Order: sequence, then structure tokens, then C-alpha cells
Amino acid sequence: TLFKAVCGTTAYDPAEQFCADGLVYDLCGDKVFDPTKQFCLDEVVLDLCGEDTFDPAEKFCFEKQLYDFCGGEIYNPSKQFCDTRKGGRIYKYVKIGTQTWMAENLNYDPGQGGAGATAYDWSWCVDDDPDKCTKYGRLYTWAAAIDSVKLANDTENPMNCGYKAIWCEITTTTIQGVCPEGWHLPYLEEWNTLFTAVGGSSIAGKKIKSVTGWEKYGDITNEDAFGFSALPAGFRSNSNEFDFEGYHASFWSFDEYDSYYANDVYMESSIDNANEQRVYKNSGHSVRCVKN
Repeated sequence: TLFKAVCGTTAYDPAEQFCADGLVYDLCGDKVFDPTKQFCLDEVVLDLCGEDTFDPAEKFCFEKQLYDFCGGEIYNPSKQFCDTRKGGRIYKYVKIGTQTWMAENLNYDPGQGGAGATAYDWSWCVDDDPDKCTKYGRLYTWAAAIDSVKLANDTENPMNCGYKAIWCEITTTTIQGVCPEGWHLPYLEEWNTLFTAVGGSSIAGKKIKSVTGWEKYGDITNEDAFGFSALPAGFRSNSNEFDFEGYHASFWSFDEYDSYYANDVYMESSIDNANEQRVYKNSGHSVRCVKN
């Protein structure tokens, strides 16, 4: 029997197949390719992702690993991650010392608290302006930040947490709260670890505040030396007023003080410091999440 070609001991037709490293492969359309680096999909030659084939309409390859698109978009996993909720949103992140922090404020809308006639707002855009959510992220009450609904519905250890609620005495070391999967709402000790890593609380403000967006005050110069980029969203007071945009940034911790107050950390345009404070649980403040 006469064959058109032989690959090792296997006969093949070069009009339809090719030989590589002693193995026979089908042509990709009419193209030969390197099976150690490439594969064929719908008659198109594509590069392998590491050793894996994939559909580029469904996934993308970054540094030899496959990732799902985030809301239909490609992102840089070395600097960004995908919050898969509500269609997906891309956030920057930065590693500082031993911790990994979101490098922008959370902008996830948890909807209203309660239901029906008892529904209430517990997160807002600054000045109720959607464009400012894009700039600053959302402001959350403490109950929204810790996801008090999820805590209340915990079958093993239900907790009643929120403004005027009996002190819920959170004893767990991490609470996901409103943060994306794999991230959690920081507690004060984690904030203090951050401040120590950037040089101490006395200069932490200028070290992690964004160089833009803050109102200029005296000779205060913000450095954003680590890429944390804290922006001055201000806050929403418990009397429902939006205050101090451009001058103040404050971020929730999950540490509770009593039934009325919880602890957060804040920075101001007029100081280099980063400080702790007690604020009303029903006031609105920014959220930064730290990676588990």
C-alpha cells in the first residue's frame, strides 16, 4: 500500500493533516501550527494558556492562567480583581506590608435594608449623585457595612447588630460584611497594621491619601506613596447631611463601641495623621476591604 506521507509509523494525508514530534494532527483550516504552544479553535490558530486550551469569547489568559471576564471586560489580575456580584465590577488592589487592600472605595449597592413598608436606605452616593459613586464609591451605615442581615440570619450564631440594637459583641476575627467574596471588612487592629507599615499613624494620612481630590490646606502635601489612594468623600451625618467632601475621608471598621457607636478611622486635609474615632452607626462612611 502506498501512502502520501508517514509520521513515524502512522500514515497521513498532508492535504488534511500534518506531523509534529511523531504525532499526526489535523490542519487548522489549511494551517500548520505548533501543538506545544498553540491550538486550533474554529479553524483559527490560538496560543495556549500555559498548557490549556480555552475559548477567548469566554475567558482570557494572563501569565499562563485563565480568568473569567469581569462584566465582559478584561482586567489585569496583578493589580485588579473582579467583584462578581451584580454583573461584575473591577477594583484596583495594592499590597502594603503583609496585607492586601482595595486601592479604591467599595462601590457596591446592597439595596435597601428591611422590606416593604419598613424598607430604608442604608447606603448612598455623596449628595445622592450617581457620578460621585463612580468617583468615591458609596457611603454605608455600619449595619450595611457589616451586612447585619446576614449576621441576623446566621442559624448557628444569630446576632442583632445595628444602630440602637443591643450590643452584638462580635467575636469572630473576620466578617465579610458588604465586601466581595475573599475579602472582609477590616477591624481596627488591621487598620493599625496598615498605619504601622506606612510609617506610623502620625504620618499615615499623608502617606496614603490621594495626591489629587483633596482641598489644599497650608503646607500639607499628600504623597500616596503606597498606592492606597484615599479620597475625601466626606461622610453622611446621622442627621442626613452630606458633609466635608474634599476635606475628610473616613472608613468603617467592624469594631463596635456600644449600641449607638462603632469605630472608624479618618483622615483630613489639614493633618498628616490617620486617627481612630467613634461615630454613630447610622451615619454613612466609606468602606475599604482587606483580602482574606
